[in-house]
Formats: sequence, structure tokens, C-alpha cells
Amino acid sequence: MHYKAILLMVSCIFSSSVFAESWAEFLKKDLSYKYQVLNVKIDSCRKQRESFVLKPIKSDWFDTLTAQQKKDVILFASDYANKECYKLEELSFSNALLRYTAETGDKELLDNWLGLNKSNKYTIEGIDSVGAGNVIKFINQEFTQPFQPIELIKYLNLY
Repeated sequence: MHYKAILLMVSCIFSSSVFAESWAEFLKKDLSYKYQVLNVKIDSCRKQRESFVLKPIKSDWFDTLTAQQKKDVILFASDYANKECYKLEELSFSNALLRYTAETGDKELLDNWLGLNKSNKYTIEGIDSVGAGNVIKFINQEFTQPFQPIELIKYLNLY
């Protein structure tokens, strides 16, 4: 019977420590958890790149592009395919980050995240020159999983 009293006391201590956590602390832990989940998914997507089968691209639109435009499209497509692979986890993390920033006023993590998500200026200029809508349509037709862009560029003799 004495062990039940000790068990009850330990249970109360642990449950009170859970309730002692502030909202900001909870949001930061939630953010950390979602960041870990995102990183696991990113690793999984990177592994998918290795199983991508190189094959000729059969697209009249792609054939009209210059070699540099083709490289820009391939680099952008690789980034796009990667992000599509982990978009749900990224969305969950981004929502948690916005909630944390709004509640705490701590903008450092958000600023870092925004910096990491900025696209390469030169690649975007290349995409803009051929039309973003055309590029997305092409990506959706040709790439269903992450791939290694340099390997594809070499395969297509664009280097």
C-alpha cells in the first residue's frame, strides 16, 4: 500500500511539471519536433534521388531551349522535385514556425528560414526567361521524384 502513495506522489510531480510548461516553451518544443520530422523526410527524399533512372527527355518545348536554359530548367526542376517530396513536412514546420514567431516575437528563426528558402537569383532569371508556367508543366510531365541534376546534365551532354 505504501508504494501506491509513492506512485501517486511521483505521478503528481510529473504531471505538475507538464502543466508548468509555458505556451512559448510548448511552441518551441513543437517547432523542434516538426523540424526533426522535416529533416527525416528530407533525408528520405535525398535517398530517392539515387534511384532516379536517367532517360532522354522527350519534349518539343525543352528541345527549343538553349543549353544554358536547359541547365537552368534542370536545376530548378531538381529543387522543385525535392520540395514536392517533403512539402507536407515543410508546411507543418513553417506553420509551427509562424505560430512560434507570432506568439513570442522571436524573429531570428523565421529570418533564418526565409534565407534558406530563397531561390538562386540566376536560376530564377533563367526560369523567368522561358516562362514559369512552361517550366512547371514540363516538370510535372517529366519528373515524378527527386533526382540528381548534375548527373542529368551530364547524361544530356549539356556540360
